[in-house]
Amino acid sequence: MNELDATRRDALLARLGAAFPQLVASTVPPADFRFDVVCNATPVGMNGETTLPFPVERLPAHAMVVDVVPTPAMTPWLVAARKRGLRVQTGPEMVAGQFAHVAGHLLGLAAENIDPAGAIRATA
Repeated sequence: MNELDATRRDALLARLGAAFPQLVASTVPPADFRFDVVCNATPVGMNGETTLPFPVERLPAHAMVVDVVPTPAMTPWLVAARKRGLRVQTGPEMVAGQFAHVAGHLLGLAAENIDPAGAIRATA
């Protein structure tokens, strides 16, 4: 787990440990750990924040870097990843991919009846 705020990190590790006693969690990845997809699911990158959630220079050339931050679409982390030649997925792309499922869940409809453009199709 990579969390920039040590207090939040330790609290989450404690909650995870209590809920899943068999879980082995580490805050330092092993030197031989392979990252294929890395995702920032924090507010880091919003509101002018320039701190990177994880150093892109530690990622292999095949890694995909994902950010859930909705705006700006190209966070400093994604800009740095793209500059290294890594594939990226932006927050707005993530939202678009999840929209039908979330809206369907909230409205009690099947996801296939929700158009990502916002239209709802009638069900039989």
